[in-house]
Amino acid sequence: MADKSEKKKETTNKSAKKTLTKKSEKLTPAKDTAPKQVNVDPAIRLKQIRQLVRNNNKSIMGEDY
Repeated sequence: MADKSEKKKETTNKSAKKTLTKKSEKLTPAKDTAPKQVNVDPAIRLKQIRQLVRNNNKSIMGEDY
């Protein structure tokens, strides 16, 4: 009896592995995964980051940098 239950477990494990490893469809289409170029001005971004640091600074040291 133990052999039948072990074989049944093996077949269910094999079928589960087949469904997990099946590469028929991806969740995200390839055209959506391509990297996109974004134009960012480094000077403006640096000002934004410094403003965020100033607003969220919890240090008693101050803002000198």
